[in-house]
Amino acid sequence: MAKHYKSFKLTPYLCTLRVYIDREAFEKYTGESTTGMGAATYRNNGLFAVFIPADENGNVSIRSAAHEAYHVADFLLEEVWMEYKHNSGNEHIAYLVGHVCECIAVAADKLTKQKQDAAA
Repeated sequence: MAKHYKSFKLTPYLCTLRVYIDREAFEKYTGESTTGMGAATYRNNGLFAVFIPADENGNVSIRSAAHEAYHVADFLLEEVWMEYKHNSGNEHIAYLVGHVCECIAVAADKLTKQKQDAAA
């Protein structure tokens, strides 16, 4: 049976990201309803979960991925007590958003393949 999520360590932070492309699996794991939402982010004590629907080819909307990646970065900074610094470019945030977007893309591809293999 295929897993419904892919997990990533957000090194060097002691945090984990779980990526879901299956709405029901995300809702079951988080206990949160995503009714009316195209995508969602959840956080709980250093654990972050995002739901982003993927198409049959494993592609996710870059807009949704970036949006949810920003929420993860914002929540993570709060978790580890980092701050935004005005007029600095905030490279730490930009790198983190890019890393989370890449995790989402990798997960969407792998999870879509798992769903296709399970259906075959």
